[in-house]
Order: sequence, then C-alpha cells, then structure tokens
Amino acid sequence: MKKILLSLLFLTALYSKEPEQEKSAYSYEPIFAGTLLAFFPNNIAPGNCLVEPYLFAGTVNGMYNAEWENKHQFKYFDAQLLLLVETGITSWLDISLALNEYYTVSKGRKSIHYGDTKLALGFQILTSQPGTAIPDFRILLLESFPTGKYQRLDPRKNMADMTGSGAFETWVTAIVRKIIYFTPTQVVSLNLNLGYDVPSSVHVKGFNFYGGNAKTNESVIPGQQFVGNLGLEYSLTINWIVGLDIHYRHQNKSHSNHKNVHLPSSEEFSLAPCIEYNPSTHFSLEAGVWFSVAGRNDLDFTTGVLTVAWLF
Repeated sequence: MKKILLSLLFLTALYSKEPEQEKSAYSYEPIFAGTLLAFFPNNIAPGNCLVEPYLFAGTVNGMYNAEWENKHQFKYFDAQLLLLVETGITSWLDISLALNEYYTVSKGRKSIHYGDTKLALGFQILTSQPGTAIPDFRILLLESFPTGKYQRLDPRKNMADMTGSGAFETWVTAIVRKIIYFTPTQVVSLNLNLGYDVPSSVHVKGFNFYGGNAKTNESVIPGQQFVGNLGLEYSLTINWIVGLDIHYRHQNKSHSNHKNVHLPSSEEFSLAPCIEYNPSTHFSLEAGVWFSVAGRNDLDFTTGVLTVAWLF
C-alpha cells in the first residue's frame, strides 16, 4: 500500500505549478499557483523553465482494513526530497522530469533509497477565456520508470524501505480548471483532475510490496488505478491564497499465481488544505498538510508539504 502513497506524492509534484495571474474584466487579479494535489492546468511556455524542489515529511500511522476500520496499527517516519524540472517545447506541448530521494525510519532502522523516475508530456487543449464558459483543459501523459526499491525488503520495517512499484506505469490525466468571479474581489479557482494508471507486470524476489517471503520468485500483474481530485482555491488578497484538495483513489486487485503474492483492491479518501504566498507569477511559496480521512486496505497517513517554485 505504500506504493499508492508514493505514486500520489510523485504525481502531486509533477506539473503542479506555474503561478498564473488570471486576466479578467476586473482590476482585482489574484495569482493562483495551484493546490497541493491538483495538477496545474497550463503548460510552461516555450523558452521558459520551471524548477521546483519539494519536501514531504510525515508519518504512516497504520492501515485501514477491508471494513474501512483502522485495525492494523504500526508507525514509521517518512521524508521525501523531490526535484521537478519542467520546460516548454511548443505552445501546446511541454515536458517535465521528476527525481527524488527517500529517508525513512521504522523501529529504529533507517533507510535511504532513490525512488521511481517520472517523465511526462503535457498537451494544452484549451486555454481559459475570461468572461466565457471556456476553461483551461490539459491532458497529461506520464511514464514512471521503476528505479526505486520494491523487492528484497526488510520485513521488520513494515515496507518503510520501499520507494517504488517495480512496474512501468503509464498515467493519462485530464485537467479542467476555471476561475470564477462571484464579485470583483471574491474569486475562486475550481480544478478537477481525473486520472487512470495502467501498470506493466513485474517480477519480484524476496519480501516485496506485493507480499511473499524470502523465497519468493514470482510475476505479479499490479491493479490499475483511478484517481479523482477537486482542487479549490480562494483569494484572500492578490498574493495570499488558501486552498483545499478533496482527493479520491481506487486501485484494482493485483494478481499472481502465488497465494502469498497479491494485493486486494483498495481505495482512500484524503484532504489537503494549504496556504500560498505568490509575490509574482515567477515565484511561489506553498505549505500545507495531506492526510487520510477514510480508507479500505490502504494506509492511514499524515504528511506535511513545503515547496518553492521558480519560473525562469
């Protein structure tokens, strides 16, 4: 189940922010940099580059069982340092790369491992037209490469030393965003994301994310995933923004011929409130917390997030 949280953290960082000042008929034009979990709805312009380091730090407090109850209690600390680099290619296409490192502590044992590498393309389909119903609309095509640790795990660490899925994963995500003026100074950004993941099969040895034991040598077909996220932002001032993500994720059952190597289907609801300070469209600071509120066969977690974005 940790793979699910890792995937969400990766995807949260990718394409997240190029601070944007909404153009409108009003003189009050707040700068929105995007919520913590919603993908940003606009590509980076050709010739520009976005550099954005992230720090995720928090705890896994246990696991929800099949009856949506938190019965399996364990705890470990997890921190991730992620670097996102994104640049524009054309007016309708951009590309980004995410690299990351994990540090975990479980039962007094420490682990430092590299995570999966993400490469993605952004396709700009529509750009919002103020004063009309036309929204920002963007399609993301992302490929995850299995460079993280996913097998031969230490069973005493509750999978805290796992930093990848072991599979090549292809994500397709649709992003629709519209900024709405209720009054000249009451402005809200609504950002809906719908994503689907198709992973490849993976061969595992020893203790691994999918189960097994020290003698495991088996192929697994990971379950496909669906993710839905609604990002809400409200402008306190032109530069200060508060936001909230309402997040849902479902993963199908993973399959294997070995009875000890499998994962049941799972799902989870989580929330992520945040606050943004965006002094310009080229620089942004954001902090918040992401936590689970309900789940089935999934992790109970609380993660703090801090990020700084520079657009050159």
